[in-house]
Amino acid sequence: MRALSRSMMVGIFITFCFSIQNSTHRRQDDGQGQRDSLFSSSAIAGNSNGNPDQLPGLQYDFYREACPEAEFVIRKTVQDFVTKRSDVAPGLLRLAFHDCFVQGCDASVLLDSREGAPSEKEASANKNSLRGFDVIDAVKERLEHLCPLTVSCADIVALSARDAIFLTGGPFYPLSTGRRDGRVSRAATAEAQLPSPFDTLAAILAAFNERGLHQNDTITLLGAHTIGHTHCRFVQSRLYNFSGDGSPDPTMNSTLAESLKLICPEDDDEEADMDGRTKLPMDFGGHDTFDSHFYQNVVEGYGVLYADQQLMASAATANLVVDYAIDSDLFRREFARAMVKLSSVGVLTGSQGEVRRDCRRLLEDEPTGLNGG
Repeated sequence: MRALSRSMMVGIFITFCFSIQNSTHRRQDDGQGQRDSLFSSSAIAGNSNGNPDQLPGLQYDFYREACPEAEFVIRKTVQDFVTKRSDVAPGLLRLAFHDCFVQGCDASVLLDSREGAPSEKEASANKNSLRGFDVIDAVKERLEHLCPLTVSCADIVALSARDAIFLTGGPFYPLSTGRRDGRVSRAATAEAQLPSPFDTLAAILAAFNERGLHQNDTITLLGAHTIGHTHCRFVQSRLYNFSGDGSPDPTMNSTLAESLKLICPEDDDEEADMDGRTKLPMDFGGHDTFDSHFYQNVVEGYGVLYADQQLMASAATANLVVDYAIDSDLFRREFARAMVKLSSVGVLTGSQGEVRRDCRRLLEDEPTGLNGG
């Protein structure tokens, strides 16, 4: 998509605002360590000293003595996977978001279901759609050989997402570590707490605000959709029956709508795509690189998800969308800060929680003999 001048964007925004004033109803669907040369200091976002802001209960380079190679191992493992598969980086980023948004950044999203107790993995927003579990498993296996029962799964999730972002062209930001792993994971909790791609702007902002993430944080973090894909079931109603009267969502650019209809025909069975075989790029026309092209799309009505396009539903949010669309460097800096903030939501530290040996199960669920049994 062509680069847009600020005057063009403002003009589009004003016209767009008028078009959406009467369209707010929607259908309810449901180590630092050994930093290799790849991670240059020029890419780091932090305070004036290059270090992250100190977070309560967390420390910068927490594993410097107990497992000094930890961050290097995580970084190298993520790099190995990212170079082989295009779905790894967006998968790890989404995994971190879905972990932190439910009960805080405690790796509860990694736990498998226990008998009679479905875990967060079974929630509709996660089942058959979350990616990156194999990457986390590989990292954990390597770290357990190197430093048994030392590096938490919660830190692995946060650091893996950070490194994946950088490997797709995004900013590198220092993260404090020392998170502990939670012992509770419930599908019902995830169902209740994860935001929906069908949410209105007010609902989106409220959900983020409950976690200490304010309006600008929300706008910035939704920019994660500059990489990755979604599925037909999340756009079907926008294309064919937005308000229940058989008409499409008027906030969607008509060119985008016609393009998506070729991929997601009206007579498609939405449930048939539950395994995620049909993929739609969330940054339509982008190049799977971490940039601000996503915001250019939103300004022009090319937001694939309803929740993304809702960023243009008010002048207060649209102004920052336009700024990011014009200034990619601004977006990158603010995204780094927002990710540091997200990665500190509801963390467990000190004697809270545990450090798992296997990220998929609690220590108490390990076979007899592995945990002193």
